[in-house]
Amino acid sequence: MNEWAEYLEPAEKEIPGLRSGELFVNRASNRVASARTGRFVARLVPGRQLAENLARLPLQPSAAREVIQSSSDLARLSPVLEAMQVTTSIGALASVANLAVSCVGFALVLQRLSRLDAKLDELLLKTETLQRAVDEVRGHQAALSLARVRSAGESLDRALAAETPATRRDLAMHARALFQESKALYLELWRHSQPWERLDIPVRTALEMQSRFVVCAIGEIQAEFIAGDPGSFRHAATQAASNLRTHMGLHQAHIAFRKRSDAACAAGSDALALFQATMVSTVADLKTAAEVTEWTAARLDNFTEDLEILQELRIEPHHLIEIVRAADGAGVYLLHPQCPVGEFEQWIRNR
Repeated sequence: MNEWAEYLEPAEKEIPGLRSGELFVNRASNRVASARTGRFVARLVPGRQLAENLARLPLQPSAAREVIQSSSDLARLSPVLEAMQVTTSIGALASVANLAVSCVGFALVLQRLSRLDAKLDELLLKTETLQRAVDEVRGHQAALSLARVRSAGESLDRALAAETPATRRDLAMHARALFQESKALYLELWRHSQPWERLDIPVRTALEMQSRFVVCAIGEIQAEFIAGDPGSFRHAATQAASNLRTHMGLHQAHIAFRKRSDAACAAGSDALALFQATMVSTVADLKTAAEVTEWTAARLDNFTEDLEILQELRIEPHHLIEIVRAADGAGVYLLHPQCPVGEFEQWIRNR
């Protein structure tokens, strides 16, 4: 058994205080806090099997709720899942950051990415707008490939497996460099192509491009976390959230829609007919993209709260990752710094 599992308390029953309003859950960080003081109380951590089940849920909240209620395992946890709010909005369900517990969970982030249409690599080769953007940022296919992201993820895993601090830091810094370069390329590709507004780039493909940026950002943030410098870690998280909002946000979705409409009119009758036939789905996709972007940015911002967890637990960063990895099975766990296993609920009642 993982030695860090003792920090986890099963939370399959109703969490005391949530329904009464004494406690609340920050939706972006799965952080339970006191409604009266705002102080950290516990972290909600989904078990690995549960996280995998959640990653397979439909992306529409109503359909996701139906799946949850039809599954005895998930239905039992529905009050907790609603409190975590990872299944109650399309922004949460569709975000690749949905199951990044704290700044941990890179394998699940990649799994979430794999659910997208995976059209980006094909369009990078075939779409003139994207080809020109790649040339303008002086990028290349290898640096923009998922294989590179997975390679960086392998370095991240090795850093966690390392037995000496020096090796752990070296591997984390190697992973950071790979993620950082790919993240920067995706950001520049976005700035040069402006895919929300391009008729020849489907909205879902634009969301995939954004999601690759986010995956690289989460990998970089986790590498910084393992390396252990609080300032660098905090900067990586806040910068990623800021770049996402500033450059990839859909602040005025109607403008993106109008530019697509204008491009269809300029392209001729066939393009206009196709645009009109897909108008409803385009509007829905743009609305989803706006929700996903803001939800993801909030999640990235809240990764900085992991520093508070470390202070409460008085452990090294890689130990927090070991604790989260010890959360096995199809349940939800509570991670609290001061209470031995079996006493969490009593501690809550005595608050």
